[in-house]
Amino acid sequence: MALSLEVNECVRQVLVPNSARENAKAGQKRSATRGTYTSYTPKERAKIGRYAAENGPARASRHFSVPETTARRLKSEYLQKLKIMRASEDVAVPVVKSLPTKPQGRPLLFGLELDQAVQSYITALRAAGGVVNTAIVVAAAEGVVSARDASLLKEHGGYIQTTKTRAKSLLKRMGYVKQKCSNAGKVTVAHFEEGREAFLADITAEAVMNDIPSEMIFNWDQTALHYVPTGEWTMHRTGETVVPIANSDDKCQITGVFAATLSGEYLPPQFIYVQRQNRALPPPRVFSTRLGHLAQRQPLVK
Repeated sequence: MALSLEVNECVRQVLVPNSARENAKAGQKRSATRGTYTSYTPKERAKIGRYAAENGPARASRHFSVPETTARRLKSEYLQKLKIMRASEDVAVPVVKSLPTKPQGRPLLFGLELDQAVQSYITALRAAGGVVNTAIVVAAAEGVVSARDASLLKEHGGYIQTTKTRAKSLLKRMGYVKQKCSNAGKVTVAHFEEGREAFLADITAEAVMNDIPSEMIFNWDQTALHYVPTGEWTMHRTGETVVPIANSDDKCQITGVFAATLSGEYLPPQFIYVQRQNRALPPPRVFSTRLGHLAQRQPLVK
């Protein structure tokens, strides 16, 4: 058996040229990719079709540098539209100025008018801040169709049946994707500088009018601090589906308040937390230390 396999391999190498074997291997490795398509405007399509009708597709192909099959197809569309215009118009020599492209893809389920009405409703709903999902789209489509002609719905003997798949298709055509709620907008550097200058100007005007010293004007902010420092990201071995982090689900937090005066003095941080017993409070020496530090604080900027 082994000898016969070796003989067959030798015969194959002799009979099949090396170039053919290499081409076969290259064809197996290479995946077929579709070439690029050139798009033409309706005016260009009419111009190519007219030239092909008058001079032939071959000349039109060489003149406009387009494939001959394209010139032949545009010639057929040009003559067909010219025939329709001659039958419907009283002009002796009608002129075809444009050849619009045919609609691509599957036909719309609701029709162009109802489809645009549903899209307008979804756009207005999203502009008002409403939630848009597949269930909302299905309900909106049924409502729009019922308002126009309820007999078109399948439950009333019609042909329109709104499903989750068709709702997803409509949202995809509109360019809608699933996103998480976020009320924070992006502020550019220029707008931030303008807002900061306006804010400081208002504070300065109030301080001058009411004779308020800069040491009595505070700017403070608060943030949540975890009892146990932890995080959501860590380095771990690749390929693992479970990446545990100790105390990652710990919700115990305290509030830290940080403040500074307009003169540039940084105040000691303050911490706010819930206490159920007196012994949960910090010792008195902590308060005395804070008060002493507050009395001896130094300005950050001079």
